[in-house]
Amino acid sequence: MTCSIRRLTAFMLLPASLTAVADTDTAKLDKMTVSAAKSDRPVTEIAAPVTVIDDEEIARTLTESIRDMVRYIPGVTVPFQGQRFGLAGFQIRGLGGNRVQVSVDGVRIPDGFAIGDFTNASRNFIDTDSLKQVEILRGPASSLFGSSALAGVVALTTKDPADWLADTGGDFTVRTRAGYYTADEGWVASGTLAGRGERLSGSIQWVERSGHELDNQGEVGGTGPTRTQPNPHEYDGRNVLAKLLLDEGSDKKWRLTLEQNETDSETNVLNLVRTQDFTAMFGFPYIVDTTALSGDDSTRRQRFSLDYEAAAPGWADHFSWKVYYQNAVTEQETFERRTTIITGQPSPVERLRRAEFEQDILGTEAIARWRFGTGNFEHDLVGGFEIYETRTEQIRDGFEIDLTDGSTSPTVGPDTFPVRDFPNSTTLEAGLYLEDRIAFGERFRLIPGVRVDYYDLDPQLDSIFIEDNPGFTPASVDETSVTPRLGAIYALTGELDLFAQYARGFRSPPYNDVNVGFTNLQFGYTAIPNPDLEPEESRGWELGLRSRSDWGQFTLTAYRNDYDDFIESFVSLGVNPETGLLVFQSQNLTDVRIQGVEASGTLNLGSLAPALDDWQLRAAAAWSEGDDLSADVPLNSIEPATGVIGLRWLPTNLPVDLELVATAVEGKDDVASPGNFQAPGYLTLDLLAGWEIEPGTQLRLGLFNLTDRKYWAWSSVRGRTADDPGLDRYTQPGFNAGASLTWQF
Repeated sequence: MTCSIRRLTAFMLLPASLTAVADTDTAKLDKMTVSAAKSDRPVTEIAAPVTVIDDEEIARTLTESIRDMVRYIPGVTVPFQGQRFGLAGFQIRGLGGNRVQVSVDGVRIPDGFAIGDFTNASRNFIDTDSLKQVEILRGPASSLFGSSALAGVVALTTKDPADWLADTGGDFTVRTRAGYYTADEGWVASGTLAGRGERLSGSIQWVERSGHELDNQGEVGGTGPTRTQPNPHEYDGRNVLAKLLLDEGSDKKWRLTLEQNETDSETNVLNLVRTQDFTAMFGFPYIVDTTALSGDDSTRRQRFSLDYEAAAPGWADHFSWKVYYQNAVTEQETFERRTTIITGQPSPVERLRRAEFEQDILGTEAIARWRFGTGNFEHDLVGGFEIYETRTEQIRDGFEIDLTDGSTSPTVGPDTFPVRDFPNSTTLEAGLYLEDRIAFGERFRLIPGVRVDYYDLDPQLDSIFIEDNPGFTPASVDETSVTPRLGAIYALTGELDLFAQYARGFRSPPYNDVNVGFTNLQFGYTAIPNPDLEPEESRGWELGLRSRSDWGQFTLTAYRNDYDDFIESFVSLGVNPETGLLVFQSQNLTDVRIQGVEASGTLNLGSLAPALDDWQLRAAAAWSEGDDLSADVPLNSIEPATGVIGLRWLPTNLPVDLELVATAVEGKDDVASPGNFQAPGYLTLDLLAGWEIEPGTQLRLGLFNLTDRKYWAWSSVRGRTADDPGLDRYTQPGFNAGASLTWQF
């Protein structure tokens, strides 16, 4: 691991104290986590760093999106696509997309998919107002979670009726909340009803959101690539969550959950309204003048799940089971008006493109837990299985209207619509896992685990795909993967633990890489399937210290993750001499290594002086480096070194709290290409405040980027060139504020 003395010194001088969204005090260090071990277990018993965000932190930090959720968690980001498509999805330790498993109540969020300039289905299907808890696991986690947990896991848990009722202590509650945020002129309003009887309890929540484009520090308006102001954008969304619980007694209960999340948005994509000169490419005068371009996008996710839980069914110490169905659709329409001028002859047209990406998932999972002793050893065994089927469909359609004669054509640019970029596909995945926690006395615990996964990909050709890809032979995949994990925790003292872990991860070859297919005779290229794609694999090592006492807590972790057989899409194989077409294919090419150090903690300042009993110092930091070993270049997705430190005031005799949070990010100079933009470092200050006006009524305020600092988040600009005239379009908001008022009785 290479790093300058300055960098290392700065990292080590960060107090092992705080993170604004990690554990807030020593008591919370023992809060339960359900995803890291597939069973209720304190964070202190996990042989790896786990970040747990509860609903109090979500409210306190004015979290209204998945990006806000990780605002103060170094090493975890949510990239923002600054032109049209918004938030992309979670990235952990430099890897994101479908390599991070994201779930809500144990049900996987749909895949992301993007191709070209006008199709981008993200994974932003989550409303934060309904969340009880968020757990973030860093590094490979396939020994419990199977495929797609290559880089980590984000597990979100929604609130039950009892969670809504907890603040009042009664059997019925009404909760309303309203908020406003200047960064995007965004409004949020929600209403919740919850009640319980002797055996039945239920709740329903409705959330409405609306707003505009996210502000930035760009000053240039107009159109084209030099525009740095954000594109005009409007959105509205809603989320409905309904739950019904039946308590059978003897700690046995059923839970029925219905959830619907939807968002609609409109964008005037002014930065793509431009004039392009292709004369040099074609060898004769060829100009394209785009005079209008707008997007109309929508997402829909519907989920049904039925859960059963028994605390002590007799044959096990705990058992849970669920069955679920989820449907998610992303629809994106693009309107374009343009004039093509060839050798001086104008040809004005209007184009309408429509893209749809849909996934249906039907699955079930069962988990059992046993506690028993064998000789001098105590065992805590967790075992389970899951099986789920996913059907994925994608289509692009559209037409072009010749404004000269009014004729209509399904040929738009290189495409003759409708087209599919991969055949409709059904994947069947099944996993069987087992993990034991073996206690050797009071001080040492060994945690072995293993999972066996089966993956079957079945593509189905239809007339649309066949017509666009004549002679295409689809590839099926049928394979089994085994992923082990071995962890250990050793109590050095009553307050200090040493933990270590080795874990494997994998990601099965995705449907769109195995069977990507298109042929463009006009431009002379084709894409072909690859039935020989291997799964992506990862190996992760963790070594850390974790301490907790009356003075506070801290966690310090060093890690290294090696990733093999990364799948690269659209690799050029050269020209096929028989057809004369340039051939592209997805292939296993890249090997990657990522390593780094992470720290977080809390210091109760009252342990230093009684006069400071109402004060906490909390901090977190992350430093990492990553290399594409195949190309011998730095990995562009690695975030620069980041530190967060906050001073929090929690007076025991006043119904208020206050926190000043500073975020420091190092400049990014380790990039894959010398021509890449190297984002400068920055320091921002935020002020968070809360006031309990009366029992059940709370006001939260946030002032962000107090110094109005101009800065870029690396995840939003990585890969962009240093001479890009539109770089300021990707700057983050200057000074902005938010407020949220909650009333409950």
